[in-house]
Amino acid sequence: TDKTNFPQDADIHDYYSQGPYWWPDPEKPDGLPYIRRDGEVNPEKYSNAFDSRRRHDMVEDVVTLTLAGYFSADSRYLDHAAQQIRTWFTDPETAMNPNMTYAQSIPGRSAGRSFGIIDSRSFVRVAESALLLYRLGILGEKDMVTLRAWFGELANWLSTSANGVKEGTAKNNHGTFYDLQLAVFSWFAGDLQTSRQVISGFCAKRVMPQIDAKGRMPHELARTRPFNYSVFNLKAMVNMALLADRLGEKMLPDGCAADHRIQRAVEYVANLSASGNGWPV
Repeated sequence: TDKTNFPQDADIHDYYSQGPYWWPDPEKPDGLPYIRRDGEVNPEKYSNAFDSRRRHDMVEDVVTLTLAGYFSADSRYLDHAAQQIRTWFTDPETAMNPNMTYAQSIPGRSAGRSFGIIDSRSFVRVAESALLLYRLGILGEKDMVTLRAWFGELANWLSTSANGVKEGTAKNNHGTFYDLQLAVFSWFAGDLQTSRQVISGFCAKRVMPQIDAKGRMPHELARTRPFNYSVFNLKAMVNMALLADRLGEKMLPDGCAADHRIQRAVEYVANLSASGNGWPV
């Protein structure tokens, strides 16, 4: 709620960010509409006008403070982590509305896009931290009831809104992280049925179409930073595997597991990096 800018039809509590690869058009006096320069991040996205930097810092603070408090047994770290969570997610004065409607806007083009949903992937780490804080007695029952309801509303928004449904059709890392978010947020909110459904379809929907027989991820290799995007996509797949293991679900049915696509992708990334031959662009 400290941001200095947001769309006219939005609420100050709505998350608002700007697409990272969009820049003012030098051919236009006002720079509008912005034009895309893939792989080149416009520093405007980190300004106080948007929530991006604040979201990033909040998540890093919550994770770091929670781990510091757990390993040091110093409750000051844990208390501050809990306060960060309450401020962002549950305090009515400052909390974010559970939607990503205005994520990754583009000046002159769009007030918010389906692609912006990838911003909320970092909330997966908040959910993990919240569970640990709850186990340690720092977040109470009332905190968790409110927090679980918030994540349940976001999961519902992901699966029913126009932007959410569109993001779910993405063929690259956006689709992978969409599934991870929907599965984790549903699980955290207590909707195990939805979480298990996402996990059971993950192999056929994401792994097999995105990783070829040689371990390459063509959609990620086509980007200007192929190594970064390949690793990025694999992170989502590995995190989905961890969630599946926690729920006792099989993320990789026999046919998919036997093909070793994720393992091949890891080996492809590792071998190409170690070879020093550079990455295809």
